[in-house]
Amino acid sequence: MACYVPEFLKKDMNHVYRQVAGLRSYDPVVVTRRREERKRFPFDESLVHLIPKSRARFFRRIWHQQLRNEPIPLGGSELAALEHALEATGARLLHVYFGHVAARLVPYLRRAKVPVVVSFHGADATSGTSQIRYRAALAEVFELSTVVLARSEALLATLRELGCPGDKLRLQRTGLPLDEWEFSQRQVPGDGEWRFAQVCRFVPKKGIETTLRAFAAVRAVHPRSRLTLVGDGEMSGRIQEILTELEISAVVDLPGFLDESGVRRVLAKAHYFFHPSQTDASGNQEGIPNAMLEAMALGLPPLATRHGGIAEAVEDGVSGILVDEGEGGELGRRLLEEMVKSDAYASMGKAARGEIESKFSRELQIRSLEASYGVAMGG
Repeated sequence: MACYVPEFLKKDMNHVYRQVAGLRSYDPVVVTRRREERKRFPFDESLVHLIPKSRARFFRRIWHQQLRNEPIPLGGSELAALEHALEATGARLLHVYFGHVAARLVPYLRRAKVPVVVSFHGADATSGTSQIRYRAALAEVFELSTVVLARSEALLATLRELGCPGDKLRLQRTGLPLDEWEFSQRQVPGDGEWRFAQVCRFVPKKGIETTLRAFAAVRAVHPRSRLTLVGDGEMSGRIQEILTELEISAVVDLPGFLDESGVRRVLAKAHYFFHPSQTDASGNQEGIPNAMLEAMALGLPPLATRHGGIAEAVEDGVSGILVDEGEGGELGRRLLEEMVKSDAYASMGKAARGEIESKFSRELQIRSLEASYGVAMGG
């Protein structure tokens, strides 16, 4: 089977790599425009097929994207290269990662000779869907695809509202290699030095301002507390402004983007994990944040929001804390209440790990993905 991803892979696409590299009953090949992050995501290069960009792509971007406000469809040469790659590899199935990518592949989908599976991950079903031409392209994606995957029940509901036939939809959660994310029982710090962490791109939907305001409320009561924000992105300047406003710059560490081993080192020292996601101005929403799931696997209780599919992974008061979007004050208040309950803290960490083991293990989710491939192929 062939996987189509425009960039194989961006540094934050570990969830895609785990699926492709984790297949057992299918032999994957990759069709892509660019091969990236080779050390981070090793893959047999003989199985990676590059599609050259169309020479007219610059002008086509102006016409389709800027003038017509629609997905840029594959050009003739790109379409031919994709079809050649599929024929040359003998692929009997194509999995297109991300709905907005599938919208660009509509010219291929109209003449596809193999079943097509499309997976939606969050923003591709929530951002830009008010645009008439994107909605029209999605309608064709739904019609022409054999199976449509979504990573949360909330996202499945969104796709139904967008018009995807219910009989094509299947739930496909993120799968974590549990042997690489081992549970560790956290203890309440006797010296009051609580450690908090958040790992994400610095973009509005990650709710970083909510994190900082909740942390500031906690630090007012527990002055030895520290927060580590791992990542980078467009909000870096705004984050600095908030740190100055709240007078917490000295106790918030910003190490930048870290690889997986670096993230694990940060989380090994933490007691709680922030991820209070929110819908941004464009309507962009999360599916279920991968970084939050990884932290839960390690035994970190998440501090999150009732957003997207998060409530499908976190039971409020049992495996973590949930508040409404943007409620930094409420999140800080709830957190302070929990921090004095040492027995409840220990059980919350165990419950967080239990959620991952029961719903998000890679073995379970690879079996689910391969079952969906079997459905697509008529099995």
